[in-house]
Amino acid sequence: MALVRLEEDDEAYEAVEIPAMFDPDVDLKAAYSIVSPSLTKIRRISIGRNSLGEAVLRWTLDDRTSATETCIVIATFNGVTAPLGAVASIPGVSRYEFADRVLSAYVGKKTYRIAFIYYDGTVSMGDRQVSITKSSSISLGVLKWE
Repeated sequence: MALVRLEEDDEAYEAVEIPAMFDPDVDLKAAYSIVSPSLTKIRRISIGRNSLGEAVLRWTLDDRTSATETCIVIATFNGVTAPLGAVASIPGVSRYEFADRVLSAYVGKKTYRIAFIYYDGTVSMGDRQVSITKSSSISLGVLKWE
């Protein structure tokens, strides 16, 4: 077994032992992060449409530990929930945006949530969601007769 040595804050990291796979005399240096999902919060989330008619999510992230690696946009449409895309989290950046180029064309209600993937591989789900509904795929201008 090789002892993993801590390099950071004792509150955010925990020492663990991992097996040295090939050479038992090799000391591995790593930190295994134990991140509380409550450390990353969505302060604000909104949804609107861009000039192409795509649903655009905008959110402000409160990540006090800078432990979030990726934000995953998850959508629910017609009873099916699936990931739509990923947005890389950048330390020091709090505002993010994602345009839904997949489901925006379809008529119906879409509900979006954000999941977080942390640098240690753990995942948590954001506590807020937003919805948008497309009522018709036909422009009202097409329906006008003169």
